[in-house]
Amino acid sequence: MGIFKKWLKRIGIGLLFLIILVLIAGVIYEQIGRHNAKKHETSRSGSFVDVGGHKLYYYKKGKGKPTVIFESGFPGTHYNWTTTDLFNEVSERTTVVAYDRAGMLWSERGLKPKNAENISNDLYMLLEKGGFEKPYILVGHSAAGIYFRPFAEKHGEDILGIILLDPSHPDQIYNASENIKKLLQPPFIPPKWMLDFANNTGVIRFISHDKFLFYSIQSGAIHDGITYLKDETSKKSQKTSFGNIPLLVVSAGLDPPMTNGIKDKALKKEMLLYWDSLQIDIAKSSANGRRIISKNSDHNNVMIVEKDLILKEILQILEKQDTINLKENTAK
Repeated sequence: MGIFKKWLKRIGIGLLFLIILVLIAGVIYEQIGRHNAKKHETSRSGSFVDVGGHKLYYYKKGKGKPTVIFESGFPGTHYNWTTTDLFNEVSERTTVVAYDRAGMLWSERGLKPKNAENISNDLYMLLEKGGFEKPYILVGHSAAGIYFRPFAEKHGEDILGIILLDPSHPDQIYNASENIKKLLQPPFIPPKWMLDFANNTGVIRFISHDKFLFYSIQSGAIHDGITYLKDETSKKSQKTSFGNIPLLVVSAGLDPPMTNGIKDKALKKEMLLYWDSLQIDIAKSSANGRRIISKNSDHNNVMIVEKDLILKEILQILEKQDTINLKENTAK
């Protein structure tokens, strides 16, 4: 018995030593990542604008109006757009801008909650103070389907059109069956201290495999974002309409979020039908809404697979506006 206890003690000490080594390695890994990320700051070609107590980073390209605004999903950054052919090709025709929401990448977190209302207000201030000309065309992915709603409600007269790529629905958890709710809502939202610990020991960076993971330094914003999206979609939304703004919903034809790994065929079919109904409802949220299914794209690569379709849609909006401007100038 004495020998057994001695071996248990040795194993315990060995495991403790191993855990300490892993934590030290994680901290070193994280610091290397942050050092490498810091070096990228010298190559930044975007700008900052104060939106009321905190600064947002944005990258602008092209010239002219309307301004095309690209909004990433959660927890994306401007890189989700500026590294795409779509962003660059649209910039050849007019002004384009992509930015980092408060607390993401290079943008300061600020003190306000990371909800759609504040994100909408931040975006409006960015456009106003950044000198971006109206009207606007909004292009957004995933959670942008929620973030854009307050902006459209307040500034609908300034928007020529909205393009949403496999967007989130503000009632997606609220309207779901109990089985689907278990798939859509996070079973556990780590407290901020736990996210901070995972952040400082390299866990978040390692799991994400993201070389641009600057935003891990502001893990509090990630915690706020997760909490908000869960709470927002678990209750009945008051912002159910995009009014008469022309709206195109491009839905991913391959498995929607949360369906990967579902072995229960009946449950997977239920989830597919439910996600499809959400996409239809989003398209109907505008009197001028329509929907296209991208058969060959999944949730994360719609903007890549359907680049030509999205580009065509944007150019058609631009050409229509050019015609209106020409008539107005001729009348003068």
